Amino acid sequence: MTKITTNRLITLVILGLLFLSTFHYLNITLEKRYWQRYVKEKHEAMGELYYREFMSEAEEVSLEELIELFGNETLIPTWMPDDIKLRKIYVVQRNESMHAILAYSDREIEDYRNANIIISIVKPSAGLFISYLKSDEEYNDGNYTNGELIKINDMWLLVYDERPGIPVTITLENGREIKFFLPEPQPATAYFCSNAIGYTLWGFFSKDVIIMIVKNMKPYSQIISQVTS
Repeated sequence: MTKITTNRLITLVILGLLFLSTFHYLNITLEKRYWQRYVKEKHEAMGELYYREFMSEAEEVSLEELIELFGNETLIPTWMPDDIKLRKIYVVQRNESMHAILAYSDREIEDYRNANIIISIVKPSAGLFISYLKSDEEYNDGNYTNGELIKINDMWLLVYDERPGIPVTITLENGREIKFFLPEPQPATAYFCSNAIGYTLWGFFSKDVIIMIVKNMKPYSQIISQVTS
């Protein structure tokens, strides 16, 4: 009788531990899903808010008008993959600073977010760090992981390949961390500076294609001189 009671007690304890373990797992899973959904919704809302604010102030301009604002040394692509062409240019001017979006696409577009390649140009540059980097050793201090630093035509380029999503870490008030992966595909992206102008170029192509586009970007003055000569 005592042996049976002991076995039942052990069984109950094991079942209780399994229940608590399952409950804890479900609780963590549900909590993680909550934060995944929360971050995803915030991410999408912030993207939409930025787009609306930018477009509310933006003026659509021609390439020639862009050059008048940013100068003849502005870098312009001379090569794009497939049949991708410049379709839209938007500029926002705020006091002494200017921000332009160049949208390149293989079809006509109304929303620049639907472009194949997007180039963001900011003048003056907001002190982009890569213009001050001198060597790979400075880059490899771990501050900018998963990116590749290369030098093109005396210009530092920080480039990221396409990524399937974003790793997210949330620290709660009690200090506990919740880590998860947000499955939001990220385009290959390049950051670089030239003549106090900051550039960000991105698109859903391989990193090599992004690098090739940057390699074939030339000052507008040089492009014009080659055309007229």
